[in-house]
Amino acid sequence: MWQYFNKLASSLPSVDERRLRLCWSRNPLDTVSSEDYHSGYAMILSCVSKTCLKGFIVLGFLNDIAPKATNIRRWLTGLLVSMLVLIALLYWSAPAGVLEILVGVKRDWILVAGLFAVLTSGVRFVRLWILLPRSQRTFYLYGVISGHAFLNQVLPFRSGELVFPFLLKRATGRPYSVGLMDLLVIRLVELAVLILGFSAALWLWTTHSFSTNEMDINASSLWALGLGGVVCLLLGPVLMRTGLSIVSYLLQKLGRFHRLERMVVDALVAISALNFMTYLGLVVLTVVMWALLFVLYHAVLLAFDVDVRIVETVIGSTGAIFGNLLPVNGIGSIGTMEAGWVAGFVALGKEQTPVMAAGLVLHALVIVFLGITALTALPTPPRHQVL
Repeated sequence: MWQYFNKLASSLPSVDERRLRLCWSRNPLDTVSSEDYHSGYAMILSCVSKTCLKGFIVLGFLNDIAPKATNIRRWLTGLLVSMLVLIALLYWSAPAGVLEILVGVKRDWILVAGLFAVLTSGVRFVRLWILLPRSQRTFYLYGVISGHAFLNQVLPFRSGELVFPFLLKRATGRPYSVGLMDLLVIRLVELAVLILGFSAALWLWTTHSFSTNEMDINASSLWALGLGGVVCLLLGPVLMRTGLSIVSYLLQKLGRFHRLERMVVDALVAISALNFMTYLGLVVLTVVMWALLFVLYHAVLLAFDVDVRIVETVIGSTGAIFGNLLPVNGIGSIGTMEAGWVAGFVALGKEQTPVMAAGLVLHALVIVFLGITALTALPTPPRHQVL
């Protein structure tokens, strides 16, 4: 299998390293000429796509972890649907206006967004670090979170989530069932903190008149939403532990599916070993992660002169976040992320064209950054070299 992947990767067109450095060092939006703009942008897309494709085909993730997603017909169908959604959004947002705004982007704010992207990935690394036992902590965990984030972004229907336990076992030897439980705990905390942040931002927006846009929001709905976030945050691990105990008991009574029973028991032991201080640190770091992400989104919006407050950024960008969290995204989240982004800010009364331009640049920035950092997942970690 590896010989096949190496042969396939070697057959791809080579990338000129000088040309690649030129593409990543210059901003294609510097020029006013549309020909220079399109050629530079196409060069960047070509170089990045070839580099990422070579690396991850050789790694064999798509064949070993998501064999169904590699079916060419399904990939082409998903890509076609995603492109149709994106084309419809562009048409609705006046393509000429979007292109004109893209050319005039404020590069300083894009650099600020890039800085916060680096900080966010660092917080995610530390979060996974404290979640694992001391014997399994290694710097290869950065490759785990980077490779997982990239493939989760580009694979459809959130199938990239399956990569996380595989990468974690590869780096630390942690069983697949335990790695899956770690991922569920992380996602649970992320969702709970996001719901609480969205509820608080929406309450501030409606009560302090941050916008002239009238939106009828029931106060009881906000309280119910916030209460749901609190319950999810406080009782989530308890409910997961209770559910696993029930499943383990039923499997034991059945006397069959011994392998599945062992996996459930391993996951139950792992979730039971999660102490209060570790969980509190996980929650705090998740709050910091969302705060950094919202500042990143805010910087991208300011790069396109969108008149927006940070509270409005939290509310509007939540649509794009849910577009990524829910298993409805297509290949590369093309179209679904932009749809949630535009819908959220248009509902707040923002002008659609600059918001659409900001969403396109944000999406490109996320994919390029994750693609570069995901290269850290390529080296094979030593089996017993832990810190």
